[in-house]
This record gives sequence, C-alpha cells and structure tokens, in this order.
Amino acid sequence: MVKYLPVRGWSLILLVLLGTLAAVVAWGAYGGVVSKPGQLMEQGRGLQPTDPRARVNATRALYPDLASGRNEIKLGGGMFTIQPVDLRDSWYVGEYTRAEGSPQRSTLAGALSGREPGGPTHSLGVSQDQLHARTVQALTVWWGRRTLTDAWDIGLSPGLDWSLDLSLGGSAADMDLRGITLDDLTLKLVRSEADLYLGDNGDSASVDMLLVGSNVTLHLSDEQPARIRTGGILLTLDVSESWRRDGDSYYSPSYTGASDYTQIRIHSILGRVTVSSIVR
Repeated sequence: MVKYLPVRGWSLILLVLLGTLAAVVAWGAYGGVVSKPGQLMEQGRGLQPTDPRARVNATRALYPDLASGRNEIKLGGGMFTIQPVDLRDSWYVGEYTRAEGSPQRSTLAGALSGREPGGPTHSLGVSQDQLHARTVQALTVWWGRRTLTDAWDIGLSPGLDWSLDLSLGGSAADMDLRGITLDDLTLKLVRSEADLYLGDNGDSASVDMLLVGSNVTLHLSDEQPARIRTGGILLTLDVSESWRRDGDSYYSPSYTGASDYTQIRIHSILGRVTVSSIVR
C-alpha cells in the first residue's frame, strides 16, 4: 500500500516548505545554545586536521550509578552508524573517522562561521543519574559540510534507558536500535538516506521523524506492535497490505490487543518511508 498525502494548492506547499526549512535552519544554527550537557566532566575538540581518528569512551568508572542516557548528534555529511554493543566497562563509545584529504571550507557555512571544518566537537557530562553525550561538527550549520564525508560510529549500552536526538544532513545512516530501551527518539533528516531497525525498545517507545528530501527504510518485524501517524505534504508511505489504515494512522498486524506498542510520528516534505518486515 503506497500513500501519497494530498496537495492543496501550490501556495500551501510553498508556505509549509518555507516554514519547515526555517525550522531546520534554527535547529542547526542554535542547537548548541538550547542543548547543553549537565555537569561537564569531559570535553574535547575531537578530530583535528592532523588527527584522522578519535574515540570517546564514557566509562562506568568515571560515570557510575547511571540510570539513563541522552545522546545528541549533528552530522552534516558522511556515514553514521549506531547500535547496541556489549560494553562491560562503558556506557557509551563513539568513534570518529575524518574524511580523507585536507579539510575544505564549505561555501556558505564556512563563510558564516569563519572556521575550517576540522572535526567534531564532543562533550560528556552527567545530570543527576543521566549521562549526556553530545557530538556536533565544528561548523555552525550542521548540514554545511557537503565537501567531506566523515564516518561516525556510536555504540550504546543496553544497560541504560536512552533518549536520542539525531540530526543528519547529506548523510547515509544505519541505525540498529533493537534491544535498546528508548525513552524517545527524535530523527531529523535533510537530504539523507537511512535504515532504522526497531524492536524490543521497552514499553510504548516513542519515535518522531522530520524528513526533508529524505528516504527512510523502517525495519519492523510483524510481531512488533506499532502505530504510525503521518503529517506534512508530499510524503510517500509504503506499507504492506497487512497494516490496517485509519485516516492518517497505520497499525501493524500485531497492534490489536497489545497494551504496549511503538508509536511513530512522521512529518515530511518530499520524503519517503518504506516499512519492511525483513530484518537482518
């Protein structure tokens, strides 16, 4: 079943498009102001022009007695992977590989920021019993580094309940979150492609997506109770006939009678979401 949201006049399309792009610009430019780690215990410049690799490790020795974690990512060009890993001594591991070649200044973002791309800036901190891990590119506009292709690999401990805020521009992502308890997942994609695997994410996991010119393949097993709600314009949603539709909501085959389910909200302009029951 393929669903195309109706278009109600070019004036509405232009208005919504401009509003959405303005919101995306605001997230990218001012994300560093509104999202700060708690008590800062570790901070670094990450990758430098002379250092093609960097590793961030939130160890259990440095951050004991945690119950939850928050991870914020802003990647403006590259390959991004995130997955659960068996970390006996760590809560969180991030590995960053800078693109080959010398850093280049992207046209608009470089002019605005006055800085060379360099590598990402990362910070780790704690607020009460929650770990805060944040990694952003040095440029002000997080989707501005289209001349470089970095590789960011994130490993999460299933021992924490996670809140994830992931912003990707001009990127390709492989996000396997099966077995991770999700308090919430916010995914913002601009001109990107992503595979997202969900399953065993705790009671009533919540997922919010904003797609601008992006495609997502959502991998859910038929046994996973889920509800998808859609909004926006020029969104294509591709689901199998086994999913039940009620207005702008879609229900997985195992939704009926389930007390806990994954709730997925999608807002999109020029986006496509394909729901696949094929899991690796």
